[in-house]
This record gives sequence, C-alpha cells and structure tokens, in this order.
Amino acid sequence: MAGNNAYKHNPPATKDACVVDQLRKAGAIPLPISTLPWMATSWNSHDEIGKRYTCNPYDVRRTTGGSSSGEGALVGAAASIFGLGNDAGGSIRLPASFCGVYGLKPTSGLVPFHGIVPSVPSSSSMAELCSIGPLCRHVIDLPTILRCLLTDSTLADTRLKLDEPVDLGRLRLFYTHEFDTTILCEPLERTVKEDIDGVMQFFGEEYDTHTHMVELPLMSWAVDMWYAWADRDEPPPNDSLVKVG
Repeated sequence: MAGNNAYKHNPPATKDACVVDQLRKAGAIPLPISTLPWMATSWNSHDEIGKRYTCNPYDVRRTTGGSSSGEGALVGAAASIFGLGNDAGGSIRLPASFCGVYGLKPTSGLVPFHGIVPSVPSSSSMAELCSIGPLCRHVIDLPTILRCLLTDSTLADTRLKLDEPVDLGRLRLFYTHEFDTTILCEPLERTVKEDIDGVMQFFGEEYDTHTHMVELPLMSWAVDMWYAWADRDEPPPNDSLVKVG
C-alpha cells in the first residue's frame, strides 16, 4: 500500500514484485509487510494508515528513520533475519543507521524495480537515484542477499565480483567532522569524532589504507541539490532549488 490510505481498500496483489519472486526462488519465506511513511517519501517513520510512528527498537521515544522504517525496526529488533527497502535519498541507509543494522544501496538499475509501489519509471531522473537493497543484522550477509536479488546471476561474478576478496590497502577513505552546516544534522559530539578518528587510524595502520579528512562547504545545500536532481524533469521554480508542488 506504500503507506497510502488511497490504496487501503485495493484488492491484494495477485503477483509478487520481481525482487520478492527472486527471494522466494532462493528459498526465502516472506513474513509481514512493514510500515513506511506516505509513498516512501519521508525520512520520518509516520504510518498514515496506522496513524502512528514506527518506534525505534532500542528506544521507543526515538525514530527509526525512513522511509524503510518498518524494515529497520523489525531487523533491529531481531524479528526478521533481513528485510528489503528502496532508497533514493537515504531510505535504506537511514533506518539501518538509526536501528543499528546494516543496509546496502546498490547501484541504480542493478536490482529490478518491476512490481514495486510507488513505481519508478525507467526514463525518469528518479530512476538514476533509486534502487532496491537489503537490510540485515550481519554485514557478511549483504553479498548473499544481493546475489539473490539479481535477475542476471552472471553480474555477481563479472560486474560485482562478490566472491573476490577486497584489497583494503587500495581503498581511499574520506571522512569529515563537520555536519553542522545542514538542518538535518546536529554537530558531532567529541566522542563521535574520536571514534571516527580511531576507525581511520585502524585502517591506516592495519591495511595501509589512505585516509583523507575533507571539508564539505556545500553540505548546507545537500537537500536542495537532491531535490533539484530528482525533479530535473520538471520546470524549476523561480525562487528556489527545491521544487514545491
């Protein structure tokens, strides 16, 4: 129902979405359909149909993030082994982060969208941002679930090389301490900054990974730039980067 009351009385679907079909073929057993905000278009966890917020499994006073809020809560509470979300602006990554689990946003177009509500036309600008991916409790499970979602099984070995070990020494890790220039983030606490530095130091010493601290002066425009990209098929408004409508 995509969190939309307009779909509340629609008859049940007679066919699974492509990703659900792929998982069934791999032996998965679907459990519930979880909550999400209206049409999967919000970072909060308000369920329009149930008229309530989905609670964070670690602290019911806090949000799960969105839009895949129910999946984040279920996986975080160990009520499900893994879940699926779709992500254009953080809808997998935010609930995973808020609920203490792992989420993966694959490259757009890698996992088929057929049968997903709300639909994403392949010719739209949103199709370049949006993708379907897993949420799970253990990071080691992400490649296995992603492999199951692919309709072209050869991609796992040719394009993605899921079974090949990653040389961490060839990675370049970029990080920042400054997130207080956007309305969506509070300034980082000292302990968080120290943890980030500790992770970077570990990779540098253990794997000789190159780490780089960066400044992001345009972070305050992140939301506006996202909307401008997502809505670039539409005529831009005269007074803002954000399309109002």
